[in-house]
Amino acid sequence: MILGPSIALMQYLYPEDNQFNDSNLDGLNLTDIHVYPHFKEMLTRDPTIKDKINKYENETGINITRLNNDQALAVNNDTQTFLD
Repeated sequence: MILGPSIALMQYLYPEDNQFNDSNLDGLNLTDIHVYPHFKEMLTRDPTIKDKINKYENETGINITRLNNDQALAVNNDTQTFLD
């Protein structure tokens, strides 16, 4: 997540985790891809996470790439490879 342009999704989903009240939610901006890791695993903890992420996407127009623990996304310049 931090390699992307923003961690605003985390603020949206888990505002209570922002213990230092950070207002700068910029990521490192090494890629333009917004990722939510551990997706399938988080569904077992919060069955509403899918709806919450969908709502965030609808409100912001930002596409979130959901990754499970057994997946990765390799980015090389403009090429993205989804690894299972």
